[in-house]
Amino acid sequence: ALFAAFWASLHTVGHCVNFYHVATQSQEGLNCLFQEAVFGSNFLPSISYWFYGTITGLTGILLVAVMSIIYVFALPCFMKRAYHAFRLTHLLNVAFYALTVLHGLPKLLDSPKFWYYAIGPVIIFVIDRIMGMRQEYKKLKILNAELLPSDIIYLQFKRPLSFKFRSGQWVRISSPAFSCAFNECHAFSLASAPQAPTLELYIKAVGPWTWKMRSEIIRAQANGSPYPLVHMNGPYGDGNQEWTNYEVAVLIGGGIGVTPYASTLTDLVLETTSGRHHSVKCKKVYFLWICPTHKNYEWFVDVLKDVEELDRNELLETHIFVTQFFHKFDLRTTMLVVRSKSTATRQDSHLARRPHWRARCV
Repeated sequence: ALFAAFWASLHTVGHCVNFYHVATQSQEGLNCLFQEAVFGSNFLPSISYWFYGTITGLTGILLVAVMSIIYVFALPCFMKRAYHAFRLTHLLNVAFYALTVLHGLPKLLDSPKFWYYAIGPVIIFVIDRIMGMRQEYKKLKILNAELLPSDIIYLQFKRPLSFKFRSGQWVRISSPAFSCAFNECHAFSLASAPQAPTLELYIKAVGPWTWKMRSEIIRAQANGSPYPLVHMNGPYGDGNQEWTNYEVAVLIGGGIGVTPYASTLTDLVLETTSGRHHSVKCKKVYFLWICPTHKNYEWFVDVLKDVEELDRNELLETHIFVTQFFHKFDLRTTMLVVRSKSTATRQDSHLARRPHWRARCV
C-alpha cells in the first residue's frame, strides 16, 4: 500500500507539472504533442481545461479522492474505532479500477495499457467472488461460551457433519444479532482438532465487533437466554500438515498467534499415539511460544495441560518464553508461572528471556 501511494503521488505531481507546461504551449506545440486531439485554430486550452475539461484530468481528480478516502480509513486509528467505515470505503476499489481504465482512454500521449496488467487479476478476483458466493455459510448454535482472563472469549459449537478441516486452518464468522447490514465477517483460527466432534474458537476482544460478541455472551448468561446465532464460512488456508513428514518438528508461535497451534498440537498427539496412521514419521515435537506479557497466557496453559494428558508417548516438549522484564512483573504473572511449574505439566517456563536460537538449534 505504501509503495502504491508513493508512485501514485509521484504520478500525480508529474501530471500537474506537465499540465502547467502544456498550458503555456503555442498552437504548433499542442498539435505536435497531442496528435490524436483536435483543437480549433485559435483555441489555446488553459491549465483548468486540462484538469476539468478532459477525461484524463477529471478521472485523475476522482482517483486521488478515492485513494485518499481508502487510505485514510485504512489507518489503524480509524480501523479500530470505525471498522464499518473501513469496510464500506474499501468497496470503492471497484470505482478505483473503473476510473483507472477511463483515465487513459482519451489517448492524449499514448494508447492505454493499464488493462494489460489489470485483466488477469480482475478475472481471478471475479472467479474468487463467484466461488465465495456459491459457498453457503453454516448456521451454528453456541453450545458453550466462557469469558476467560485477558478478554479472551471461548466459544464451542456443534460440528456440522459435512464440515471437514485440517489443523491450523481458519474460518470466517459473523452474527446477524449484532453485525451491520453487509454482514461483517471476521477471521479466527480453529482451536479444536480435526478428530473432535465440536468446533472451538478463542477470540481476543480487541475491536468493536469482538467486544459486541463479548457483551452478547454476558447478556445471554445473565438473562439465561440463548447465545447469539453464528454464521460460519470456511475452512480456509492450507493448515499445518508438514510435521508428518519429519522425525523432529519445531513449532514456534508468538502472542495470540499461537491459537492455531492448539489445534495442531492436539492433532499431532492424537495421530502419533493412536497407532492408526503408520505413515506419520514424527517422533519428537518441540513447541516454543514467545509472548511479551502474561496476557493471553492463562487459557493456553490449560490447553497445553490437556494436550500433555493425551501425550502418552511424551512426544511433546514445550518451552514458554515470557519476554517481559522482571521489574514489570505483577503478582498475576508470577502466579501463572508458579502454577505452570507446580502442576503436572511438562512445560518449561522462561521469565524475562528470549530463545537462544543458535544454542537450541544446535
